[in-house]
Amino acid sequence: MGCATSERAPVAASHWAAYAPDASLEAELARARGLAGRGHVAAAAGELWDLTAREPRFLEAHRLLQDLLVVSPADWSLRRAYAERLAANPDDPDSLYLAARIAPLRERQVDLFEAVLARAPTHAHARVGQALALQRAGDIEGALDVAERAGRDAPWLPTPWLFMGYLTLGRANWEVAARCFSEAGHRDPADARAPLGQMAAAENGGQMRAAGTAAVRALRLAPGDEGVLAGAVGVLMRAGVPSLLREAVEVLESERQHVAHPAFVEAELGRLHLALGNGEAARRLLVRANEQRIVAGELALPLRRAHTLAGDYVAAVEAGLAAIPRGGMDESSVYRDRWRALFDAAHAASTETPDSRQLLRLAEAMLAVGWRREAQVVLARAAATAPADKEVRDRAVEERAFDRFLEDVAVIGRRIRDDVRADRGSPSVREVLHEIGLASAARLGVNLTAGATVRTYPFLGEFSASQVSDGAFAHEFDRRGLLLLVGERRGEGLQVMAGRIVAVRPGIEETVRGDELSLDEVWLETQDLPEGLGGLRLGLAGLTLDRLVLLQLDAILRSPRRIDAGLEVEPRPAFDTRERRALDTPSAVAWRIEQQLAAEGLLTDAFFDTVRRHELGHVRDARRMLPVQRHPLRSLGLLLEHGFDGRAIEQTLEARAQLTSLVDSAEPRAALSALLAFLPETDGRTAHAAGYVRAVREAIRIVDEDPVAFPSLDRNYNLLQQMDRLTDDEIRELGHRLLDQF
Repeated sequence: MGCATSERAPVAASHWAAYAPDASLEAELARARGLAGRGHVAAAAGELWDLTAREPRFLEAHRLLQDLLVVSPADWSLRRAYAERLAANPDDPDSLYLAARIAPLRERQVDLFEAVLARAPTHAHARVGQALALQRAGDIEGALDVAERAGRDAPWLPTPWLFMGYLTLGRANWEVAARCFSEAGHRDPADARAPLGQMAAAENGGQMRAAGTAAVRALRLAPGDEGVLAGAVGVLMRAGVPSLLREAVEVLESERQHVAHPAFVEAELGRLHLALGNGEAARRLLVRANEQRIVAGELALPLRRAHTLAGDYVAAVEAGLAAIPRGGMDESSVYRDRWRALFDAAHAASTETPDSRQLLRLAEAMLAVGWRREAQVVLARAAATAPADKEVRDRAVEERAFDRFLEDVAVIGRRIRDDVRADRGSPSVREVLHEIGLASAARLGVNLTAGATVRTYPFLGEFSASQVSDGAFAHEFDRRGLLLLVGERRGEGLQVMAGRIVAVRPGIEETVRGDELSLDEVWLETQDLPEGLGGLRLGLAGLTLDRLVLLQLDAILRSPRRIDAGLEVEPRPAFDTRERRALDTPSAVAWRIEQQLAAEGLLTDAFFDTVRRHELGHVRDARRMLPVQRHPLRSLGLLLEHGFDGRAIEQTLEARAQLTSLVDSAEPRAALSALLAFLPETDGRTAHAAGYVRAVREAIRIVDEDPVAFPSLDRNYNLLQQMDRLTDDEIRELGHRLLDQF
């Protein structure tokens, strides 16, 4: 890799050598980037439209404009403008390059990048585009070689180094990735992507102070970008360096009046104060953010911790309860009594001078629902109240040892993840359970994986979950309100995941597409567990293992994706079948559906229900096909239909599960939003994306061919853009027809 030995170039030359914009134009670009970094996307786009119209050769301004708008309601306007530019300049390398950047199909991108390089062999931007196409095709070494050549052709350009950084980051080569991002940052100190990359490389390499330092730099550059905010603040909290936490607080305090959406900045400020131990400041900021309609599920954890630090235990429990979806506290949940005990203990300990026994009871109740950090605060207060109380002291020592054990498990999980990324393979589930057992024996004097049950599922993978095992593996995690999962989705590498259990609902009876099913559900929250343990891989919000359904609440219960005023949808006219059915300009239709549901106060319940219904679709499929020996014809038929291709089978199963949600969800618009959310991605790089895109293509064909059944859509315009206009009945009808195809 050339990242370690590259030739440093003047920062000012962040453009083509043949085109040197003057300082005033560079200042305009910097202003637009600053607006975008503060969340003022529409204003930034407006300035960039003007700048690129006046200076059509200013590629960096074009690139930022495209980045802001290509996945937005204004995507059709953007694509049309660049198509017109290319039509007017069909042989111009820059026009070809800019058209390639936003081409939705990888094959089209490859053709355009090759056309650029045929005319301008040293066009480094196009060379990076060619490298990206190679990466998507699976040729990582080829992608690195091409990107390195781009860096040599244009040594002043940051883009090749950013690309090489993220590519090596994905291969777990942390030191090389960090050097690449450092090179990119030298070339363009105003681009937040470089410090974000340095942050990720440093954290994955275990250098938490360096990660925190990079996080502060990223916050300075983009304090109103929600993605930067959440990622940087999360790293700062995990690093736990007081001076960096205070520096980040100063940055966000100075910027929160200038960002587009102050509530999100206030929420992250609250988290930072929480990490500094400033309970009252954290509570004030988080309560205000919550009042500004950030979804309760996103703020439940920091709010309850802030209330606990402030000594308001009842408010802490109420914050936790507010984020539990309906059904979590009904008679089907075996954790209902734990939450009642927690509420009672919080009331008992809320006197002016609670005694050590009241505080110990509260800490035990917190531990029973996985509230480990809150319990530590309360145990410390109990010890301060009665220093000679041996039971309190012993309990605190025991749970500190368990926390060290969880850190050991996280180290195991991170090592396995890095090996998978670096193509070094991964151990079996049983081998990992053995290693975790040795760690628990060393820390706790007992093998906590004793009694683990390992299950293998055709087409899916191999898993062991504490909640459906026996012995110490089941008991010791469950009594602490935790679930530990060790497993491998077929072809994706093994993962170790932990979660705090919010609800356990065994033996739930459901009817799914006419079939009576019995299943077990576990609702989890995974944020703020040791890095490497929290969360299902690949952004999954749910996972089904035969009849066991895991629902990850903190991935489900989120605020709607934001659409800035001023980014309007321009209807795309359709003069033929191809234009009516095109998928390349969804105009943020999934986001617009979310906004509808949020305005009606339905979003949180709708999100939860649609994910749950998706997983119930998987339960139905499992019941109809597993075990294979009981359903040989049905299972063999699926295998034959897909040519014994496991990935193709998984794509179909994922699409079918989401179509089941489309039919069965209480709010089918939420299920439709999830189905459309991957667009304009049509490469299908994951089983979910590939299955969903296939289903969407078929959906557009169905609504196009039967205008009588779907009267909400105007066939004079692109149909995908209008999918938010479908009624609930139309969506369900569409779901039934699609299920006939899957």
